[in-house]
Amino acid sequence: MVAAKHWITLGGVSMTPKSDARLGLFVSHSHNNRELALKIRDKLQILGNNSIDIHVSEEISGGVEWREWISAGLRQSKILVFLYTDESLNWAWPFYELGVFVGVGLGKHVCLLNTDISAPPGPLSEWQVYKADEPGVRKFLTELLAEGLLTDGVVINADLSREHYRAELDQAVNEICTLFARARVKQVYHENRISIVSQPKPGNELCPFTAR
Repeated sequence: MVAAKHWITLGGVSMTPKSDARLGLFVSHSHNNRELALKIRDKLQILGNNSIDIHVSEEISGGVEWREWISAGLRQSKILVFLYTDESLNWAWPFYELGVFVGVGLGKHVCLLNTDISAPPGPLSEWQVYKADEPGVRKFLTELLAEGLLTDGVVINADLSREHYRAELDQAVNEICTLFARARVKQVYHENRISIVSQPKPGNELCPFTAR
């Protein structure tokens, strides 16, 4: 196992990498994708040997000032992972998180893009994305954890290709892709319902919920 060296921040200023510091990673997502965000958190903890501080808004405790919690998490992170699952959702707050992170200017941001979306949204259009299919998710996890391509050369888990982690990696890829696929199914189902309700059968004009 290669010992990972990670970054720390102090007062918004990047400090020299230290081996006892932990990599900060922020998962930006719509509230509709809570399950997906938590799944990615859990899988990164397993594959990264619990050496990553992962920030997801679902961890905010009651009584905590949530805006400050999110701002602190963004400032403490070197990587932001943007989960873009469905173009029809309201992305105002995730775009705000992205803007804060880019404004701090201390790390890299990447986008996992659902397979039925042709291009990333405007704020992410200039950066390469990972498609949320089997090859794309596997590439994201491998480049993040084993190849150091998102961490300026710092390798988090050099054993990712070995037998034990290979099984864990396969499972992580499968489960993450399944949740992205589920987001696509919900979108299609919603669109079909709208189509049906908008065209009631003769005699049902006064009963708009019949087709549901």
